[in-house]
Amino acid sequence: MKQIIKTFLILSIFLGVNSIFATSKKKIVKKVNHITTIEEDSEPIIIKVKKGKLEGIKFPVKMATGYSWKLSKLADNLKQPFKSRVIQPKNKSAEKEVGFQEYQIFYIRTLETGEGKVEFEYRQPFDKDSPPEKEMTITIEVE
Repeated sequence: MKQIIKTFLILSIFLGVNSIFATSKKKIVKKVNHITTIEEDSEPIIIKVKKGKLEGIKFPVKMATGYSWKLSKLADNLKQPFKSRVIQPKNKSAEKEVGFQEYQIFYIRTLETGEGKVEFEYRQPFDKDSPPEKEMTITIEVE
């Protein structure tokens, strides 16, 4: 009988912890203040955000090409609380196309008031010797 109770308790704890981690990503995404979509020719970019808020920065990307965006430099008054994520199209027919359009979203938390710059590079992560294909600098004004 004690063995059954132990097994039940362990299983309950495991399921509880698993459900916390499964829903935590959804909770964080819901707390995003705003998501700014970056286009090919959208330089210079200035985003105004209140202190302590979470801002999303969304880039178009085609992961099948081997290229992706990388956060290369982040100001001291900003923080990247977790890794970027890739969103795929909801259109199932587009997924069958080679090089279909996806989006890569970076999340930036504002820590202190003032101006901070975030620098991104578009490159193939496995090719560290070549210069980036594109570079993008975004200014975040924290109010």
